[in-house]
Parts: sequence; C-alpha cells; structure tokens
Amino acid sequence: MLTLRQVCWVALGLSMVGCTGTKNLSSDLVGSCLRTNTNAFIHKSNCPAGTGDYLISTRVADGGNPCIKQNPLTELTNNSTLQIVRVMKQGRGSTGDCLRIEVSILSGEQRGLLADLPVCGILHPSPWWITQGFDAESEIVFDPEYVALASCSE
Repeated sequence: MLTLRQVCWVALGLSMVGCTGTKNLSSDLVGSCLRTNTNAFIHKSNCPAGTGDYLISTRVADGGNPCIKQNPLTELTNNSTLQIVRVMKQGRGSTGDCLRIEVSILSGEQRGLLADLPVCGILHPSPWWITQGFDAESEIVFDPEYVALASCSE
C-alpha cells in the first residue's frame, strides 16, 4: 500500500511530465528555408531536453543563460541558409508553454547540424529572432534584423 507521501511524489512527477514535454506542431513553415541577416554563433547546449543539442545566438557568450556554454562551437556567417525541420511547443512548467523552432544548417562548416533558433523562453538566448508567435498558437513572424524567409537553393 502506498503512503500519502509516495502518492504525492508520484502525482508531482506525473504533473511535471505534462508541463515540460515537447509537442511537435503542424506548421506550414516546416521545410521552409531562412537566410541569416547577421553573423551569429552556434553553441553546444547545456540543456538539451529544453533546447535541443545546439543553440544559435548573436552573442559570443551569455553569462546569464545556464544553457549557453562559454565558448561557441563556431560562427554562423551572414547569409547562411537554414531549413526549418520542426516547430514545437515546449512546456516550461509554471512559466507556461513556449515555441521552439529547430533548423538544419544548409551551408558552411556546420552543414547538417540541427540547432534551435532563439525564439522564446528563459532557456533561449536573447535577442529572439521572432517578433510574433511566441505562444506557439499565433502566426510566427521572423525579425528581419536576424533572419528572413528565403529560397532553399544555395
């Protein structure tokens, strides 16, 4: 027979699973390509469950973000081509849901690498590359200072 304490721990664990999971969204953006409008950096993530294995950021380092390692893996140059692989809704527990956009890098030395665009939440480095759609329900609008929809051909 389970004690009240054990039941409480099980209930807490089950509630957190639903709040922090990742759900793929059906999006017309999947398969679309983006072209970077600025230089950026690719970082290995310290938080792969919440961000994927790699993060893209315009910052070399972000001391306030626990998911960014100090030194970037490499630079992502202006006019790099990225293809959107997945659009996801990421649970953030008590802070609510947030958007995740995973891209495949199509150009440069990191070709084929999957990384998250900085779009939402405390785990993604700012500045974010979208201006609308943070709630994963509204239309996603990319910030032209950082990235824009483009042809997938190089």
